[in-house]
Amino acid sequence: MRMHPARIVPPDHLHVFERTRLLALAEQRKAARLMWVSGPPGSGKTIFVRDVLEKRQASFLWYGIDGQDNNPADIIHFLSLAARKNHPHKKLNLPTRHPPGDARSLENFARGYFERLFTVLTTETVIVLDNCQEMEKSANFLPLLHAAVNQLPPGLQIICTSRNQLSPVLNRSLPPEQITEMGSRTLRFDGQESYSFLKWLNPYLDDQLIHRIQSWTEGWAAGMVMLAQSACIADRSYNPDSRTHLFDYLTSEVLAHIPPSLQVFLAANALLPQFTAETSAQLTGCRLAQQYLDEMAVRNFLTECSTKPDSLPIYRFHPLLRELLLQQAPALLTPDAWQHAQRKAAAILVKQDEAMLAMSLYQQLEDWSALKDILIQQAERLIRTGQALAVSQLMQAFPDGYLDADPWLNYWYAIALQSTAPCAAEQRLEISYRQFMIKRDAKGAYTAWQAAVESILFAWNDFSGVKRWLKRFEELRKQYLPCPVPAVDIQCQAKALHACATYHAHPADLHRLRKHCEAFFCTAPPGNAKYELAVALGSYYSLTTRPARLQMIVPCLQSALAEDTLSAPVRIMSAYLLLFLRLYAADTKKALEYAHQGLELSTLSKIGLFKHLLLTGIADCHIAEGNLTNAEDALFQAMKSVDLEQRGASALLYAHTAWIATLSGHLHYALEQNRQALRWAKLAHWGIGHVYALALEAQILTGLSQWRQAESTLSRLHKSVKDMPTPFTIIQYHMTDAWLAHAQRNETRTIDALKPLLRIMSAEQVYFCTNWQPKIVESLCLVAIEHDIEKAFAIRLLRRYRLPVHPPSYLAQWPWPVRIHSFGTLIVAAEGRPIEHCCKSQKKILELLESLVLLGGRHIQCDQLAEMLWPDADGDLARHALETSLHRLRKLIGKEAILLNAGLVSLNENYCWLDLWAFEATIVTLEQALQRNEPSPVIVKLTDRLLALYQDTFLKNTSTGPVILKQAQLLNKLCQALDQSIDYHERQGEIKQVCALLHKALEFRPLIEGNYRRLMIHYRNLGQPDRALQIYHQCHQILHQGFNLQLSNETRLLAQQLQQGQD
Repeated sequence: MRMHPARIVPPDHLHVFERTRLLALAEQRKAARLMWVSGPPGSGKTIFVRDVLEKRQASFLWYGIDGQDNNPADIIHFLSLAARKNHPHKKLNLPTRHPPGDARSLENFARGYFERLFTVLTTETVIVLDNCQEMEKSANFLPLLHAAVNQLPPGLQIICTSRNQLSPVLNRSLPPEQITEMGSRTLRFDGQESYSFLKWLNPYLDDQLIHRIQSWTEGWAAGMVMLAQSACIADRSYNPDSRTHLFDYLTSEVLAHIPPSLQVFLAANALLPQFTAETSAQLTGCRLAQQYLDEMAVRNFLTECSTKPDSLPIYRFHPLLRELLLQQAPALLTPDAWQHAQRKAAAILVKQDEAMLAMSLYQQLEDWSALKDILIQQAERLIRTGQALAVSQLMQAFPDGYLDADPWLNYWYAIALQSTAPCAAEQRLEISYRQFMIKRDAKGAYTAWQAAVESILFAWNDFSGVKRWLKRFEELRKQYLPCPVPAVDIQCQAKALHACATYHAHPADLHRLRKHCEAFFCTAPPGNAKYELAVALGSYYSLTTRPARLQMIVPCLQSALAEDTLSAPVRIMSAYLLLFLRLYAADTKKALEYAHQGLELSTLSKIGLFKHLLLTGIADCHIAEGNLTNAEDALFQAMKSVDLEQRGASALLYAHTAWIATLSGHLHYALEQNRQALRWAKLAHWGIGHVYALALEAQILTGLSQWRQAESTLSRLHKSVKDMPTPFTIIQYHMTDAWLAHAQRNETRTIDALKPLLRIMSAEQVYFCTNWQPKIVESLCLVAIEHDIEKAFAIRLLRRYRLPVHPPSYLAQWPWPVRIHSFGTLIVAAEGRPIEHCCKSQKKILELLESLVLLGGRHIQCDQLAEMLWPDADGDLARHALETSLHRLRKLIGKEAILLNAGLVSLNENYCWLDLWAFEATIVTLEQALQRNEPSPVIVKLTDRLLALYQDTFLKNTSTGPVILKQAQLLNKLCQALDQSIDYHERQGEIKQVCALLHKALEFRPLIEGNYRRLMIHYRNLGQPDRALQIYHQCHQILHQGFNLQLSNETRLLAQQLQQGQD
């Protein structure tokens, strides 16, 4: 087999990552005669061109130029060899060498040569000249290439790869449509490409390491390959910060081609992240700065030049080249020269608003005075833009005692620590506050006070420190009132409000504080101060359960959340407050959106202090939706985000665990977890958490029927609420009290607790709160509706959660779309509008409805209805008439009112209220209550409800046989129930109730002599013989005189005894 020179054979790669984006661009630019592919060393130029040839399945000529090739005539030689390789059986009359001569003779020769070469190339579509930067050193190269392009026939393309950008001379000499360049920016991997490439190189790389490699390499192929391969050690214990092998490559491929004097120039410039030629000259004193920098950019030595209209070009080194230059700078410059360059660079960086880089240089120089001045000036902006960690690291670099000697420097160190170590921040602020007071710096003292309270609230550890700082606040205001800076003063007052709500301290001027903050908020212009005030006010409203007031600051909170220039804590807290406002309204979808926005900000800012709050908010949303599995998952994530030192956070999470366990029915486990919550709340001195856990404990004990312990816990809760009477605590107390009373069948106490509970919830529009339980909400709201306690709100609350699934039939106060009264005259109302018997056809429809009611309203066969209403009609005609009448009945009272399924007709129990159903359900409930021997108030309530429903004879205006039979059945049921209630009250010794029921029984069945006699006996025992004799006379008149019935001996004897007693 014949061997060919390596330079006319493209390099072979077993595995190539396919760059779809670049291949598509190359295909789009296929028509250009010349494609110039330029980029820094290691950018993948050769591999890309090889991939293009494979994708096109093109026949080609290849010439790879190496460092020894510096004569353009070599192109002719090797292209001839390549053509012979492609056409071994053809006799090609092509020279391999250019005869000696000047440049003009070379150009003339080239025109003729390429004309003959292109005539020979009948199958080739591409000619590749690889590594043209080695040939560009010759002045003859560009004319030679120009001649080749001009002679190029259609369908043939020349592709050149080079480290250098396309020569402007060549660019100007060819029409734009004939030439295309794919430069370094095009070759650079974008974000998704680099991610896929790194995964392709090393599947074991995790996302965090990939992100780091992406930030180091900025899409540079060689950098990614070397770093990914270095991470491919079997045990994956590679330290990605070790990049020695990469710097060796850069040294050989870039710095080795740059003179030492120019390397000194570059090392000084590396102190700046980006710079203009003018800035470079100012820093280095080099008058040829622009020439040197342009050469670095043109030669693609990992130097980028970007231009904008009406501005100077800006230069920037690749991060890895910059790092290498900074590493080598101490060896390239003398110590004095290097320090001088660093000082000049720091001054320039300050002017360029690159404070962090400037401070890093001052730290290296140990110029503590300059570092302190910049830190105090720039700390607020840096911390607000998420660079708190960097600020704290700079602070830690100061010599011992330096921080404590300057209260403002110490203050900013505390603020930098606040988002990651709030307890340590408070200790620092204690020192600053004392120093400010000693120096009589009112602004400093107020500022340190506000930050110290904020640190305690951020820490979620021990809120008792709030009490100490609130006392200092009163002293501070006595000494310095007003604060010299109004914005700081109002922030302090707002933070005091927030602290009071959390710790439940009550300074004498709390009301004035709130009014002052609200007034300032209404008049303050938009800006950071107003946003921070909104968060503080919102926290106060949220913690005290005042969503109506919180609603007023929603636009400001939404603006704060969207404001990128605000500090991360303010934006995260804005998301948290918006989350809870929507949660109060039971709008879980929007609440979850705000929660996830807050979590995203926490992740981006690396501030985890509020993560547990947002995740417990997500758990609350899932609880409101009834999705306990997702609630548990969110709570588990919250637990992982909490430090063991955060006592308040631990209390919150234990209480939520108990809450979810209660909803799941695991009451003993819930009780155990809740007692942990109480312990942590006590350690944290967290009043709200203590109330939360106490209320939940009483509810759990109620569920376990441990009445004595539940009442004891409720008493403790009542004491806590008296000490901190806010809407939150009052709601927790009255909800628990009402539930405990309801569970013990104490309706009077239940009603007394419901009135203030629903009054507050209605006023604040609270549809969800801590310790929310569907069974509690449903039961208490039904009681409230029945007794007309905030009825409209109670109905809205139940409907918000689609409760109850089936409204109880006894509840006439429910907003039933259709109401049907059958005791007495049949009365039908649809949407509150009575339906009149206005025409003959409508009368038939109402007869149909009457028949449905008579037959019980449930699962009635169509054939039975048709036979009852059209007894003389043929079967088919009767069924057709029934279908027509059902359609018209639906149209009259509502389509959803009538259900038709499998030949059975029913009234919709969720849509229609029928007094007959309520009556029958109450009979059953009363019988069950009597069997369980429930308390007397329960029996009285059910009996009264029964009597209220039986207002008159069932369908009294109808006298058909089935109706008369039904009337007798219902009357019997009523009288039996009354008899059972009378017996119950007799056993209880409740004689007055017995007498009242006996009177009712006699109204329904006046011929029952035994009831007269029982009534006479009870009146006698009550010491009312006159009333007993009146009953006897009534009995005698009705039974003997009216119906000629003889009274029993027992009744007459009893009457004689009563008469003798009077005589």
